[in-house]
Amino acid sequence: FPVTIPHRRQTSSLSPMTQISWTFKYGAGAGTDFTTSVQSWSAFSGRRNYLDQYAGGRIAITIKNQTNLAANLTRGTIVWVEGPNAFGLYGKVNTIEFNDYPGNTGLSTATIVVEDALAQAGRVNLGEFAGYTTGLSTAQAVATNGYGYKVDVTANGTGSATVSGVTSYTGTMLNRLNLLTNSERGQMGAPLNGVWFSSRDSLLQTPTYTLTRNTQSTNQITYSDFRRIQAGDNFLNYAQVFEETSPGNIYGGANNDSITLWGRVGYSTNTLLTTASAGLSLAAWLANTQSDPTTLRYEVDFSTSNNANPAPLEALTYAVQTNASAVNLVYRVPGAGADTTVLAIMEGIQISATPAETRFTVYLSPQDYYQYFKLDSATFGILDTSRLGW
Repeated sequence: FPVTIPHRRQTSSLSPMTQISWTFKYGAGAGTDFTTSVQSWSAFSGRRNYLDQYAGGRIAITIKNQTNLAANLTRGTIVWVEGPNAFGLYGKVNTIEFNDYPGNTGLSTATIVVEDALAQAGRVNLGEFAGYTTGLSTAQAVATNGYGYKVDVTANGTGSATVSGVTSYTGTMLNRLNLLTNSERGQMGAPLNGVWFSSRDSLLQTPTYTLTRNTQSTNQITYSDFRRIQAGDNFLNYAQVFEETSPGNIYGGANNDSITLWGRVGYSTNTLLTTASAGLSLAAWLANTQSDPTTLRYEVDFSTSNNANPAPLEALTYAVQTNASAVNLVYRVPGAGADTTVLAIMEGIQISATPAETRFTVYLSPQDYYQYFKLDSATFGILDTSRLGW
């Protein structure tokens, strides 16, 4: 955008480079194309950290507003951003910020803030909803479908956590989904117009893409920069798990070796788990998987300027939204004689774009945070590589 020419290349006033030909539409049905009015845009989808609660994703689109185009983009209007391979971002208008040129003699602009389905779920108060009966976390997540709340949830995987029911729930839909995610230790995404709720056993797929400093190939994306982040809030060796519907039920787990070495570092989370064994197992899992202060998480930057084929970059955006999130990350530690390759799980993606270039930042967790034992997996079903208690 805003001008597409053949072979998915566009021209910038500064320098020509590969670009993703993003298309912008609003309204019902096939929509109305407003691509030529877009000056720049940015978006975020997912979360940045494994321990973060989901707040929902947002798209900010700055348009030329000389003809008052923003009048067509009132609150609740459907807006979507789509790449040439039909992957993109979708949401509804929440906010419009006008920057009117005095006297309407210069360039007036408007910034349209669009919320994805997760953010919309945060504004849906369920008001004495009785559909949350005892069952698997995935079943509860989809329970609101068909009840008229206009935010549909799709389950990815069958789920592993049995969660408590409630005769009358009055909180927001997103609050309940976050509690279910805390119980399941999976992920959520927001492709198209709904929520994608992924069970923990659905996340550790065989990686499709490799992020590397080397030249791009079919399934290899070249990054411009990356950051390794150690310890911080992700380091903990003592965890408390609270059972939301029975406030007196608190389960603790500890890694005593780590506590002896580094001192006690605590963490607590609210869940909907129904049994003491499930609560204790989760607390022990959290305390053990995150008890090593040398464990790394990652932030990786890449763009269309150093990737000749933009299609994998576009596909990676959709992979975050649908939690198809396993990737290989290849990097060279300073002073090392060879590369290090790690399997990581994408948590979220940040996008910013102008007519010349689209930039991405992907937020990654080590696969250890999700490595629940899977006997039928060639990658994760090897004995002595995981903690079988959880």
